[in-house]
Amino acid sequence: MVSLRCRMGKRRMELRRKRRRKGSNRVLMLENPDDEILLRGKTVSLELLKIVGDPQIIIDIFVNYDCDVDSPNIFERIVNGLLKTALGPPSGSTTTLSAVQDVTFRHESVKCLVGIIKSMGAWMDGQLKIGHSDSPKSFENDTSAESHSTSTAEDGTLADCELHPEMNSELSDAATVEQRRAYKIELLKGVSLFNRKPSKGIEFLINTRKVGNTPEEVASFLKKNTTGLNETMIGDYLGEREEFALKVMHAYVDSFNFKSIDFGEAIRFFLRGFRLPGEAQKIDRIMEKFAERYCKCNPNSFTSADTAYVLAYSVIMLNTD
Repeated sequence: MVSLRCRMGKRRMELRRKRRRKGSNRVLMLENPDDEILLRGKTVSLELLKIVGDPQIIIDIFVNYDCDVDSPNIFERIVNGLLKTALGPPSGSTTTLSAVQDVTFRHESVKCLVGIIKSMGAWMDGQLKIGHSDSPKSFENDTSAESHSTSTAEDGTLADCELHPEMNSELSDAATVEQRRAYKIELLKGVSLFNRKPSKGIEFLINTRKVGNTPEEVASFLKKNTTGLNETMIGDYLGEREEFALKVMHAYVDSFNFKSIDFGEAIRFFLRGFRLPGEAQKIDRIMEKFAERYCKCNPNSFTSADTAYVLAYSVIMLNTD
């Protein structure tokens, strides 16, 4: 295993600053092989070949983007885009590319994929050489330490990782990256499920410990609007009448501070994190709680919460097609 800690400092910010925009544009181009923009594919291919030719950049992109829950899966999208382009348009579909252009782009995509594989192999070879260069100096010490650690571990005094902190650090770094990636994959799975069936998605995220099991923690998760969450589905879930979903909606609304905010501005501020559902009953539940919260933050604004509710509901209906 190799240590990645020293790779994830300055290069992280540098990569994000320099490549977020360029990388995203290149990926978008690759993900639309039928689009006219692929007429510039040769230039894109040349730029990608420069990137994939640097083993460290490939690793850094994966670690700093694909293993970060707040970042897009740049490495995955690059590979998928290249594969899609290499396979060409599906049979029966139309394309603006000529036969020569199609073959050229497929060939260039395959070259990029091969370049990625070679770079990953070169990076691993380099790390293995580093490990081997250190081993002769301490072979005898490592052997004796290993035997000693076995006996002491049995006695419950010292574990092997305590005798070799540098080894423990390397294992920890590699394990951390794997854990980050696994966490992100499972989180995105839950987000995808939420966007289809909100209640099932929340249940999955709670069961996999991606979200706490209290209404307040779920409300905080929805309010953060984690990357990928569908705003329409958030509103749909908040409008549910099931006991837990209702508690989540109350916790969500109570997390806002509307003190000294104009009523109309408060409505806009409140609705910026989700879209109201289409059902009148769901809208009714959400806006009733909103009116209650607004009056609690501004006691002298309305004679009663019912007045605020009627006004809020009327505003929503007037702005609904």
